[in-house]
Amino acid sequence: MILSRAIKLSPKNAGAYLSRGIVYAKLEQYEEAICDYTKAIELNPDDAKVYRPRSLAYAELGDNQGQRFLLPVFLAFHLRRYMQ
Repeated sequence: MILSRAIKLSPKNAGAYLSRGIVYAKLEQYEEAICDYTKAIELNPDDAKVYRPRSLAYAELGDNQGQRFLLPVFLAFHLRRYMQ
């Protein structure tokens, strides 16, 4: 996969992890997608667009706890951003 090579060349590229996570999710490889989304969040926690797909991937696995945990984090991020 081209994205895996991009990550190998630039392991701190949050966008590459997000993109590969999206590909994994489309292939219904949700655990791999969650790993990549999580890495993207670790690298760039202010990127709100990663939280929603990670929550959806958790939901696809039937992990409602993971989904419920992430939604408040996502909302809090947006509230902090707009309050500044």
